[in-house]
Amino acid sequence: MIDVYALAHCVRVTTPEIYGVLEMKSREVGAFSEFFSRRREVEHAYEMLRGIEGKPGFDEVCAYLDRFLSPFVQKDEIPRVWNTGTSKWDDIL
Repeated sequence: MIDVYALAHCVRVTTPEIYGVLEMKSREVGAFSEFFSRRREVEHAYEMLRGIEGKPGFDEVCAYLDRFLSPFVQKDEIPRVWNTGTSKWDDIL
C-alpha cells in the first residue's frame, strides 16, 4: 500500500506500461476487494507500520490509491498517464 503510494509519486506511470507488464508476466489485476471491503483491518495494519518518517495519514493514502487504482479495478484500458500534480489520470494524446 505505502509502496504503491510512494512509487506513484516518484516515477512516470502509464496504463499501457502496467497492462504490458501484466500481459508479459501472465498476471491479472484483481478487484482489490480486500482493500475496499476490509478497511478497518487494512487501517490497523497500516497504523502498525513503524519507523516510516513522514508517513501520510491512512485516509490520504486510501483516497490517493482509490484514484490511482481505478482504471485497473474497472479494467479501463484507455491509454492514460498518472499526473502526480493533480493526483489523477490524464488521457495520453
